Amino acid sequence: MRATAIVVLSAVVSVGSAQTVQVNAGQTLTVDDLDAGSFAGQTFELGPSTTFEVNEGGAIGPLPGSSVPVAPVDFGGATININAGGTLLADRPNKAQIANATLNVNDGATVGSFVTLYQGAQAFVTGGEVASFFRARDGGMIFATGGAIASLSLPPSISDAGASAEIDGATVGFMEVTFRSEAVIRSGVFTGAFVAEGDVTVRGGRFLSRFESDFGTNHFFVTSAILNGEPIDLALDETIEIGEVRTDVIDLVLADGAPLQLTFDLFDDPTLLLTLVEGPCNLADQAEPFGQFDVADVVSFLESFGDAALAADLAAPIGTLDVADVVTFLQAFGAGCP
Repeated sequence: MRATAIVVLSAVVSVGSAQTVQVNAGQTLTVDDLDAGSFAGQTFELGPSTTFEVNEGGAIGPLPGSSVPVAPVDFGGATININAGGTLLADRPNKAQIANATLNVNDGATVGSFVTLYQGAQAFVTGGEVASFFRARDGGMIFATGGAIASLSLPPSISDAGASAEIDGATVGFMEVTFRSEAVIRSGVFTGAFVAEGDVTVRGGRFLSRFESDFGTNHFFVTSAILNGEPIDLALDETIEIGEVRTDVIDLVLADGAPLQLTFDLFDDPTLLLTLVEGPCNLADQAEPFGQFDVADVVSFLESFGDAALAADLAAPIGTLDVADVVTFLQAFGAGCP
């Protein structure tokens, strides 16, 4: 087993009173400032009581750490808030490698490409735009409830500590979950391929491209399932394991009513679990009682449409509510439940 080294900055790690460092328009907080414990007339000690507020026009980074051996920048438990108009600077030659920090990506924030979260680091994405190669490994964690992430990856870890991610409402392009890592998908829109080679639990979400269930344990919570054209007989709350699935086609309706088709080839070998839950039969079945369509579903859709909520964003272009979403809802409503 190889361990991940940590770049320990010379600034003292603090356990004292709360400190807030403001990074404002035209200012950039760099790793040298972190090392010095001083920025724009503000002194600080790295630790759980320190918060960096990256505000409109301000930036933090690059935070390259070291690549050989891998040694991310250790924030000592500090919090980094990327606020509206603020930027976390990172790109391919100047990767951001972060350990022991809480990174909050808020509405209107921008995060560059090639940002990796290591042990003790967790990111909470509630809004903003995150560029490609947003990654967690070796114990890093990503929670996304909003915003747009161009690509998200949980690549193979150097140590035995895997990474984790939970998606509940964000828009994600390509996503990859590899060996030793795990992900929970509750809701959201996935515009690119989803590759599951680690452990993945799926309760909802719209997968607009392919879902590759290659390896690991893939657990789907569904309201119906069809294997090669034949319905799978499941009792409510029952969990079954589907055996060898090579060359099979499985059509699912997830717990939020979203459809998902899984196709397999001779090289796929996942552990596939299905649990039947009570819920909508398709995306138009938006209100109880589930399994039948009535005016409550129409009212729920119209309320979501008026609130620009994800539940009403049923058709491309994702992120824009227009007549195409209404047409898709009416088509699903007209199709009824099986």
